[in-house]
Amino acid sequence: MGYIDFQNSTDLSEKITQRLADENPVHRHPDSNIEQPLYVVKSHIQTDGMIKLMSVLKKSGLRFRTFDPRETSRLSLQEAYKEVCSSYGVIAYLVDPNRIGAIAHNSRCAFAAGMAMATGKFTLMLQENEIRQPIDYRDIVKSYSKASEIQDLTIPLVKSVVEKLQEKRFVATALPLKQLEKIDLGDLAAENEIGALRTYFVPTGQYNDAKRGHASLVVGRKGTGKTAIFYGVRSAYKPSKDHLVLDLKPEGHQLTKLREAVLKELSPGLRQHVLTAFWNYLLLMELSHKIIQEEERYAYRDRRLKSAYDEVVKAHGTEQLFEQADFSERLLFLVDSILERRKNISQISTTAHVTQLVYKEDIRPLSNSISDYLKLSGKEDVWVLFDNLDKGWPVTCATPEDILIVKCLLEANRKIQRQFEIRQVEYHGIVFIRNDIYQHLVIDPADRGKEIAVILDWNDPELFKEIILRRIVYSTQIDQPFDIIWPLFFETHIDGAESFSYILERTLMRPREILRFTRDSINTAVNRGHDKVLEADILQAENSYSHDLLCDMSFELQDVTPDYADVPYAFIGSNAFLSKEQVYSRLEDAKVSLDKRDHVIEILLWFAFLGISTASGEEIYSYQFQHDIKRMQNLKEHINYCIHPGFRRALECDSR
Repeated sequence: MGYIDFQNSTDLSEKITQRLADENPVHRHPDSNIEQPLYVVKSHIQTDGMIKLMSVLKKSGLRFRTFDPRETSRLSLQEAYKEVCSSYGVIAYLVDPNRIGAIAHNSRCAFAAGMAMATGKFTLMLQENEIRQPIDYRDIVKSYSKASEIQDLTIPLVKSVVEKLQEKRFVATALPLKQLEKIDLGDLAAENEIGALRTYFVPTGQYNDAKRGHASLVVGRKGTGKTAIFYGVRSAYKPSKDHLVLDLKPEGHQLTKLREAVLKELSPGLRQHVLTAFWNYLLLMELSHKIIQEEERYAYRDRRLKSAYDEVVKAHGTEQLFEQADFSERLLFLVDSILERRKNISQISTTAHVTQLVYKEDIRPLSNSISDYLKLSGKEDVWVLFDNLDKGWPVTCATPEDILIVKCLLEANRKIQRQFEIRQVEYHGIVFIRNDIYQHLVIDPADRGKEIAVILDWNDPELFKEIILRRIVYSTQIDQPFDIIWPLFFETHIDGAESFSYILERTLMRPREILRFTRDSINTAVNRGHDKVLEADILQAENSYSHDLLCDMSFELQDVTPDYADVPYAFIGSNAFLSKEQVYSRLEDAKVSLDKRDHVIEILLWFAFLGISTASGEEIYSYQFQHDIKRMQNLKEHINYCIHPGFRRALECDSR
């Protein structure tokens, strides 16, 4: 029915009756998504079961979209409707009720699954452990106690979706869409729109540097487009006869067992040696795995190449479990193997001990066979892309072990690069990390200058205009410049300010946020039956956007500094501009100890929740300083603090 303004019960009754009689409903049933027919509601905690579910779906051959609460804090009603109704199947992963945040997450899963059942979709609710379920959906929940059981529970739904796709009974849109309704800004998460990104991806200078192999690090905050560049580079060098591309997305917590069971008992020098050896072994195993999986068709066309291919297969080994697993499972498998070998080594004090610990056997045949194959096959280059490594690591206070993990990965990349250069094969390794982790690498004199980084800081409004423009042109087929196309769909000014600038100033200058605010504005206008996004629509959308931004901030803090996750809520009802003493007072209300106040202010500055207000009235935020908080705080004009405009609506701040 959309959005209805009302003053009292009589008014509401009349407007509902009128809306029910309307032959043109606000919401049309979205077209079925044939390219990505599955929709998965992921858990907010990365459990073994969640890892296994993703592995099963990747191997199923069905492409899928996800809602990841670790990336986007809130699933809006419009988004849930669009994603569920356009799917053939919906999978909701429920966590054990004893886990933190389980009630909110499992309720969201129940809502999505209920909507899926109501619209006739194939539905699977996977439950971690045996739990007594509400009677509403008790009969459709499938429980598991071991992650290995998930494959058997998931396959029936996958088969049903495949059969449905083969029927090709696609329902056409019942009513023609208005131009405003045609605008599709894509998914907020790049991993959910890999195919569409090829059409409207904006190739920035940073992307071009990465694509040309001029950088070993891509640095940026969550939502700044690291993953889009990850997939952009991967698409530019898709696996072929000329290129070998390895895209790896480990997560920091998967190395926790290795860190706690092995590294903590070693000297700093040996820790670095063990970690570098581990990454070197993992990269070689993944490269050989890629060659075995994707190069067989080329090898059978050339007898000499087939011989080199067989050498790679022989050196790689034939661990069936390793071969059938996806990367996350293979990583855990290698870690568990090291822990098992550790039990048979009384003391680790020499290079020989490290070799015995990390490698099951001599890795030189593996290394040489890969190099020989790549040279003989005529490969122009090898690309290894690493993302997600620092997910969940604390901000501003990452541990030395965390930083060492990145340093050793970079060192292993350099080692393999040198080895391949001898065989005249170009090797490019790119690691995608956060700004604060990069700062630690820069601070260490031993590492300064070793790595070339591209920094993703979006300070140019023209780039954001291009991001929006390409998506509007792609979905509406109206090919006009931004200055013409924006006024077609949006009111040009809000409170005297240019409307696009108004929206942009309330974001943290990240592509994800400009897309979300703009999309919320369009949804609000569509809900109200408008043909154009009006000023009132944008102001209404600002409320939901601001609350989402605040929720996202809390979740980001929860991930990296759990003790301070609720600190932003202490600023409810405060002035938008505060002195240091007023900030201290709010932190005291949030139960922040006296000795931690300045540290918490630094965290809030880094996240751009707080900024600095100068004597001239200018507001300055961390993204304008590449998140260099020390340089930002040393400004001579530093007078007071200010709360970012994006949070002010949700916090009901007084902006005077």
